[in-house]
Amino acid sequence: MQLELLQRLAKKDLNLLVFLAALLEEKHVSRTAVMLNISQATMSYHLQKLRKEFDDPLLIKSKNGMVLSNLGAALQVPLSQLFNQLDSTVYKRTFLPADAEGTIRFCTQDASLKHLLIPLLSQISVAAPNLCIELVEWPFDIFNALENGDIDVVFGGLGSAPPSIYGVKYYTSRLSVVTHVDHPFTRISSPKLEDVFSFPHVRIYPGAEGERLVDEAARKQGINRPITLKTPSYNIALETIKLGRHIACFNRLVVSTMAQDSSELVITDVEGLPEVDIYLYWNARVSKEPMHIWFREQINMLIKQGIKDLKLKGNNDFV
Repeated sequence: MQLELLQRLAKKDLNLLVFLAALLEEKHVSRTAVMLNISQATMSYHLQKLRKEFDDPLLIKSKNGMVLSNLGAALQVPLSQLFNQLDSTVYKRTFLPADAEGTIRFCTQDASLKHLLIPLLSQISVAAPNLCIELVEWPFDIFNALENGDIDVVFGGLGSAPPSIYGVKYYTSRLSVVTHVDHPFTRISSPKLEDVFSFPHVRIYPGAEGERLVDEAARKQGINRPITLKTPSYNIALETIKLGRHIACFNRLVVSTMAQDSSELVITDVEGLPEVDIYLYWNARVSKEPMHIWFREQINMLIKQGIKDLKLKGNNDFV
């Protein structure tokens, strides 16, 4: 009976079996979180899902600490049996990039085109020529798209993710003002936050976390951010800024690398503009998939090498 329950769960959400196995072994939420290298909040979230799935507490308090419920204890042996069944087909699969077929839905913005996306696609086309990378437009709700499976992996300036989303933070960067070299903003000595919102803005739309933080900074000043152009493209935004009317507030590290060959653009730091965290996020459902693990490893190597190269060149745009 218990084995049938576990088999149904495996078909529904294989990752929950991993959380269940660790929980039954550790018999403690915090220790389970450490074992799986996730936050306690994430583990608590998955425990609630497991309790709902089995209609049982699984883990209960006693005078001697936390103990397994009757069902929790009864699930240990059949869970071990089920993992043995899955062992050869899931957990010990050998991934060979050259033989890989399938589709990975990847989302990033065109700010990453030169330094991440093009090198990544070039690398994959050689190592895994039959692997399809589907580039997905940045959606209005990035985490909802990840949870729904519309996106597998996303890289960019992002906020805190829900417990079902895994991620790794790479760096923090300042948000700075980008203008044309002859824009009136450049003639302001020691510009303040209110000066930033005195000129027409171009906004990346739908934007990542940086744009939301700038909107919030304007609201805190009691100002409506003067947005007169919205575009999904950083390249279009920068070309528009070169026309001399608009300004923008972008991730300093990103825009400094994008505009490094342009003498027409000026980047100015302004006290009060927030910082943005840059993450790689993916859904828990693909966390253990060998193809996805390999793909994330390629991104990880490129990002870390890119950061190392920038630091060696004396780039001080990291916070």
